[in-house]
Amino acid sequence: MVNLHTHDEPPMTACCQPLFTPPAETVSEPVPAAGTLALHVDLDIGLNNLEVLTADKPGFVPRMGHGRPVKSINHSCDKRRVKLQSVLGNSCTSRRLEGIAAKRTRRIDLYLHTASRRLIDLLVPEGIGTPVNDK
Repeated sequence: MVNLHTHDEPPMTACCQPLFTPPAETVSEPVPAAGTLALHVDLDIGLNNLEVLTADKPGFVPRMGHGRPVKSINHSCDKRRVKLQSVLGNSCTSRRLEGIAAKRTRRIDLYLHTASRRLIDLLVPEGIGTPVNDK
C-alpha cells in the first residue's frame, strides 16, 4: 500500500477542510451608484400585475411583471389548509398547518425577492436611480 501523504502533517478529513478561503485583499472601496437622481421610474404595484414600470427616460420601454404566481401560491396553500382543517375538526392548529403557512411565506418571499432583484438589474444599466411608487 502506497502512502500518499509523505509530509509531516496528517491528512485533512472532509469535516476539517475549509469551505471557503477568503482572498488576501478583503478591503474594497465603495462603488458609487450607477444611476443618476435626475431619472425616475414610476412603479405601480398590484396583484394581477405585480409591477408596471414607466420612466421619464427617452426610449425606455414600459414593462409589466405579472403577479399570478403569488395568487397561485396563495390559492394552492389555502386549498391544502382547508382540506387539512376539515380532517382535524375543531383543533385550532397543528404542525402541518404551521408548515403550510411557513412554506407559503417562504415561496412568496422568494418570488418577491426575485422580482425586486430583476427590477434592480433592469434599472441599473438604464441609469435610473430613483424609483417612485404610486399610491
